[in-house]
Amino acid sequence: MLVNVGDYEAEAERTLPAAVYDYYAGGASDEVTLHENRHAFERIRLRQRVLRGVAERDLATRVLGRAVELPVLIAPTALQRMAHDEGELATARAAVDAGTVLTVSTMANHTIEDVAAAASGPLWFQVYVHRDRRITEDMVRRAVAAGYEALVLTADTPIVGARERDLRRGFGMPAGLDYANFRTHDAAEMPVRGLAHALDHDAHDPFEPGLTWADVRWL
Repeated sequence: MLVNVGDYEAEAERTLPAAVYDYYAGGASDEVTLHENRHAFERIRLRQRVLRGVAERDLATRVLGRAVELPVLIAPTALQRMAHDEGELATARAAVDAGTVLTVSTMANHTIEDVAAAASGPLWFQVYVHRDRRITEDMVRRAVAAGYEALVLTADTPIVGARERDLRRGFGMPAGLDYANFRTHDAAEMPVRGLAHALDHDAHDPFEPGLTWADVRWL
C-alpha cells in the first residue's frame, strides 16, 4: 500500500528501469547537496498550537497572487514519459485535481502547447537561458501564447554537475522519446543529458554558463 511520498519513491525504484530511476533520483558528484536538501526539510518543525478550534481546516493559500488549494507546487521534472507514457499530460491533470500549479520543464517529452491543451488549471513554464537567446525567446513566446501564467527561471545550474549515477549506467534518452520543445530547432541546439554530456559540458550543453542578473533583466 502506498501511503506517503517515501512509499512512492520506493515503488518507483522497484518498477522503473535502474537507469531511469537513477536519472530521476540522482544528484551531482557525491550527491552532498542532494542529501543536504533532504535534511534541510527534515529540520523544519511545525509550531504546535492547541485549543485553537480546528473543526474547519483549509490548506488553501496564494503563491505569487495565484490561489491554490494545496500549499505544495509541482516542480519542473524532465522526461516524464520515461516513467509513464502520458508523462507531463498526466501530471498536468493531476495538478488540476489537487488544486495546485505545475511548472512544466523545458526538457519535457510533450510540447508546451500539448501540456497546455491537457490542463484545465494554471501552468508555469521553466526557463533556461540559452547561449542562443533566440531559442529562449521562442519558448517564452510560445508559453505566453499557450496561456502559461509565470516563468520559472532555473538559475542554479549554470553548468550541470557530473551525474555519476548516469555515468555508471551509461544513461541515454530511451528510444522513441525526445525533447519535444526542441523539435523546431537544429540538432546542435538540443540539450544532452547522458554519458557524453557529463564528460564534456561545453561540447554538448546549449545553456548559458555565464548567467548573471543582466540575463534576468533581459528575460
